Amino acid sequence: MTPVKTFLNLSLSLCAIAAITGCAGNTELPPLGPVTDAFSTQILSDGTKMFTYRIDMKRSHASAMAPDYGQLTNMSRNRNSRRQDSGPSLLELHMVENVKQLIKQTGYCADNYYELSRMVMREHAELRGECYEGASAEDKTKFPNKE
Repeated sequence: MTPVKTFLNLSLSLCAIAAITGCAGNTELPPLGPVTDAFSTQILSDGTKMFTYRIDMKRSHASAMAPDYGQLTNMSRNRNSRRQDSGPSLLELHMVENVKQLIKQTGYCADNYYELSRMVMREHAELRGECYEGASAEDKTKFPNKE
């Protein structure tokens, strides 16, 4: 194969991958309904940067989004069939997206973060994380610990 054909094949492959992943990354989530959320930061004495994000959905809206009771009962009666994981809930998807946006907007974690814990329930969800990098003097001023 000539270098030109190799280059063209590689270019077409890269364009196809970019088109597929570009579209997948720009999907907009459906609205969640009335929620309250909170993003809190804590810088430990050793410079470790921690954060917690919590999102709470209004109880009446969470109940409307819950699976039908009859479906749950039928699933539990059939002992041989296991419930297939249907993937993350809409609340969990919003939580993860909101954390990404907050980290980006505030600049709290410059190099991304480790996820320490994730709790998702019907009405609320919480994600705790630790930034890859330690706190600078500027970080300690910009993100003071609340007592």
